[in-house]
Amino acid sequence: MSQAFTIATDGDLIEQAWWPQWTRDHFPSYEAFWVSRVVPVTNWVKVRSDLRFRSDADIAGTGFTPEDVAIAQLHYTILVHLGRVFEQLDDVRAFASPSPIVGRPFGQNECLQCFARLSGASDVADELLARRASPGLYDAWNENDGAKARRKWRQKNPDPLRPVRAYRNRLVHGRVVLEVYVPAADSNGRPIGDVLTYPELEKVDSYLDWRVAIAAAHPPPGTPVTHGFPPDFAEPALIVRDAWEQVVAYVENAWKTHLVPNL
Repeated sequence: MSQAFTIATDGDLIEQAWWPQWTRDHFPSYEAFWVSRVVPVTNWVKVRSDLRFRSDADIAGTGFTPEDVAIAQLHYTILVHLGRVFEQLDDVRAFASPSPIVGRPFGQNECLQCFARLSGASDVADELLARRASPGLYDAWNENDGAKARRKWRQKNPDPLRPVRAYRNRLVHGRVVLEVYVPAADSNGRPIGDVLTYPELEKVDSYLDWRVAIAAAHPPPGTPVTHGFPPDFAEPALIVRDAWEQVVAYVENAWKTHLVPNL
């Protein structure tokens, strides 16, 4: 009897590297779905080291369809989006420090890229969930059908990641989110210079008027601050960390609730 498939022994290089770093603890249902719904549509089932997807002719009659191949690719896409964001946060020690600013820059470009990936992970997750809930309803390789799938899922189910997608939209659509630089101090109260901050995840729409944001960056004397930051503002890395944790928690809970029990 062959040994059971696991991410640690059979995943690709990215899956194996990230498994002990974050996936095993934060998204363990990734492996359960991967074993049951991804491995069977790849050449793994024939040659354990062959990671390529099987052809339509090869999976015909197996109980799997081209849509299952599309779903396997969506599943991997979620991992890539979340993993790339994890790496950027880990590089600035955002998971280990209450404030990763000193000597570890995380600026506008990093923030925008991370929110684009987190929004993408949200979209792909809801598309996958909708496709698994209604197999064959949506064309496997049609992006318009993919958009229909995720809209349908959100109409019928809670959508806790709306603020994450809204933050991404706020960064790229309409007026820009004002970049507020504030004089910051370390945990010992020593000045460390001006630091970029943004409104926090669910506060961003309160600062559409730039005058309000500028006033917040220069609060009256005696206003409580954290590391020199005004209320409602934080470093981009910490805002992204909050969003990343929400997205990971969402996919793990959704997989456990809707996908893994039916495997």
